Amino acid sequence: MSSSLKRVFPLARTLMRGVVVVGLFASAPALAQDDVVPPEPNMVCGPDVSAGQFKLDEIGPRIAGTWSAEAPGLGFTAGVHAFTANITFERGRIYILANGTKIELRPVYGTRKELRYDPIRQQALPEAAHAVKVSLEDIGLVTDCEIGLAPQFTWTYGIGARSSGGVYSFLDSHTAIGTMWNSAQGAREVYLSR
Repeated sequence: MSSSLKRVFPLARTLMRGVVVVGLFASAPALAQDDVVPPEPNMVCGPDVSAGQFKLDEIGPRIAGTWSAEAPGLGFTAGVHAFTANITFERGRIYILANGTKIELRPVYGTRKELRYDPIRQQALPEAAHAVKVSLEDIGLVTDCEIGLAPQFTWTYGIGARSSGGVYSFLDSHTAIGTMWNSAQGAREVYLSR
């Protein structure tokens, strides 16, 4: 091999390596787009959480923060009530602050409360009052939640003729659904998100 070819060959080899390296870097974004990133595990309503066994000190910090709520009404409570709620975890208890009222969310252990049920009329909420127009099972699939095992909380406020109550199920750290009602014969489904 001539001396000129000996000089060109290593140079050609170096250039080819450069082309391959640049080609790999250029295709890296395309490769990354094809990679499926696994979703984060659901630490609120995942397979390790079961009804009656969830721990407030684990769930509380995960659901604490500001939530947006949409609540379509039924009967005298027609229309959609939208509000902001702040959930806090204080001294081992969970509270919700909405519309200037702070109420404790008490965990449901044992027999769970039925979602989409109007305790005033003793029947299921009609579809017109559903805040989310999909089945609860569909939401559970999206959030990787065993809907029947979701951490559930109830609340009550006032007594007698000026009382209200509700139940919320947290499907993950960004989604909750439930029902609220009052002594004026009104009920709403509530969808919380952030």
